Amino acid sequence: MEKTIRNQKIIIALLTVLLVYNLFALSKLDSRLDNINNNLSNSIQQVRSNVNSIISEIGDINRRDKQEASLITSFDFEYGELDAEKMTVPVKVKIVPKAVVEDSALALEFGGETVGLKKSGSSTAFTAEFERDIFDGKGDVPVTLVIKADGKSQTEDLEWNLGGLYWEYIPNSNATFIFDDITWSEKSGIIVDGTVVLMLDDEESDNFKNAKLIYKVNGKVLAEEETGDDEHIRIYKTFPGYGVGDTFELYFEAEDKFGFIHERMLKKITMDEEGTVTEEALTEDGSFVIKDRDGTVLCW
Repeated sequence: MEKTIRNQKIIIALLTVLLVYNLFALSKLDSRLDNINNNLSNSIQQVRSNVNSIISEIGDINRRDKQEASLITSFDFEYGELDAEKMTVPVKVKIVPKAVVEDSALALEFGGETVGLKKSGSSTAFTAEFERDIFDGKGDVPVTLVIKADGKSQTEDLEWNLGGLYWEYIPNSNATFIFDDITWSEKSGIIVDGTVVLMLDDEESDNFKNAKLIYKVNGKVLAEEETGDDEHIRIYKTFPGYGVGDTFELYFEAEDKFGFIHERMLKKITMDEEGTVTEEALTEDGSFVIKDRDGTVLCW
């Protein structure tokens, strides 16, 4: 009996020593893992720093190469105040070419137009002033500089875009149809259940008026609903008698302070035979337009 107890004590002692050793080993392993993680983290940070430095150096090289290859030393432009009657803005531009000779002639080409620059006094700068309709150019209108000298002609694309100037001068409007559930049934027809969120540039109280939602089926206006000052408009409408093969469209429309109509198509779907709907993608020119009071589309 005493021998058994003694053996048990020896085993317990050995297990205790083994446990202490394992705890010590685990502690050393944790310490090594922490060191490895720290070293790895430092290495990653160093690699990121090196990559960022390389990217910055490449950017500097590209900029220097571009400056060396450029035909000009400097280029500046500015827009003036909007003429609300003509919807035009004055544009001033100043360009200093690297080389100027007696017969040097500079011109800007954009959107099928050409604007000549005149030498500014005794300096090497060339300047021009012209009017620009803010609705000219339904998209990108890049500007190209043309320099003619000594019987030769050279061109350079400027980092300048004269398209879409209306965004700088007229109020911005946006609307989104969220939480939408559009279905149909033989009993109720087309069922529209959802929420419209409006985002109007209303820094001034008179930026927009006559805001409304327009419901169309097969191109025919079936209902209009004024939105008032609400930013979230809850919708639940039914259009009996419509279903399979019919196309439903939801529009948002508002008139800005200049009298232009901002129109956004929020949804366009077609009902199918199984009681579901097929949503049609909203194209860039079909989902948003600005029109004058006569309905002429000015931009999209």
